[in-house]
Amino acid sequence: MKKSLSLGKYIYLCGIILLVIWGGIRFYNNVQFNLHCEGYLKRAADAPDITLAKEELQKAVFYARNHNLTEGYTTAIFWKDPSEDIGYWYRKLNTAYKQLEKADMESISNWEESNLLIKLREALLNPDGSVIVPQGISVFPYNTLLAVLFILGLIVFTIGYIIKRGERYVTFDRRMKNLLKQQGNSGIGDTKKKSKWLQRMEKIQEEQRKRNENKE
Repeated sequence: MKKSLSLGKYIYLCGIILLVIWGGIRFYNNVQFNLHCEGYLKRAADAPDITLAKEELQKAVFYARNHNLTEGYTTAIFWKDPSEDIGYWYRKLNTAYKQLEKADMESISNWEESNLLIKLREALLNPDGSVIVPQGISVFPYNTLLAVLFILGLIVFTIGYIIKRGERYVTFDRRMKNLLKQQGNSGIGDTKKKSKWLQRMEKIQEEQRKRNENKE
């Protein structure tokens, strides 16, 4: 006979599923943003000349524009953090791109080109070399929804775990009562029956002791 899931295990699995969905969405969007925007910003900052830098930066700017990454805040639930201002970030990218477009490649000197590339690198990268992007921009504008999904999944997971642990102790108590009932009915008349009953009791107690040790 197929054993059905208990309430605790069902809630526990629902919590795991919610957390897996949350993690999958975050992972997929992070990969897409890195491939189509952040990666091109890094290449633009590392470009050896203006022409190549403009080509790479153009791809990132067009991606931001086509995906409505032009205004708003990524995690503005209770307050607006300047580091999460997408509008400022996009305007900075667009301004840098326009400066590259204005550069006259026929008359620009090597010093002017080098100076322009240095300014571009400072605008795109942090001092440690990482790309400057607002936190959580890869899942914008669904940041609040994903935050709710994560919190909900964590709550359901915790409740399910607590109930599942409680059900385990209830099951143990039922097994103990059944054994005591069998002992009372049989009276444990002979030594062989008594030995088997004691072995079963000791086995259950040993299992319970291991569970308690693992919990600690």
